[in-house]
This record gives sequence, structure tokens and C-alpha cells, in this order.
Amino acid sequence: MPIFCQGRTWGSSNLHLTEMGRCYLATLIKIFCEKVLIRDNVIAETVAHRSNSSTDRDDLVNRLEGLEDRLATLERQSNRTGT
Repeated sequence: MPIFCQGRTWGSSNLHLTEMGRCYLATLIKIFCEKVLIRDNVIAETVAHRSNSSTDRDDLVNRLEGLEDRLATLERQSNRTGT
């Protein structure tokens, strides 16, 4: 079954642009706007997540440095006592 109107031997297209053109156009505009708005939300969430990740990373680095300092202090104390 051909998909063009030129090669049709019978029947007609179900796409009635003259009657439903505004409705089709409104649907396309709605889909486009939703796509743009969703993309904007996704980008905003990604940026927020990245900023939280960098803050979390900084917190982890600070905790690690603190633990390393405590470990070095404990090692020095154990070396002094000889145990």
C-alpha cells in the first residue's frame, strides 16, 4: 500500500489538514514547549546535583584530612611509648 496520495488507487488520507490544521499545529507547539521546559528542568537539576556533589566531595576531603591527622598523632604517640 503506497503512502503517497499520488500512488493511491482508492481511499483518501486520514490527515485532514484543511479541517484540523489548527489542532495539529497546537499539538506540535505544545509538544515543543514541553520538550523545552523539561530540558530546562533537567539542566537545572543537573547543575544543582553537581554543586551538591562538589560540596560533598569537599566535605569528604576535609574528613579524610582530619582522619589522617588523627592517625599520624596516634602513630607518634605509639612510637613514643614503644608499643
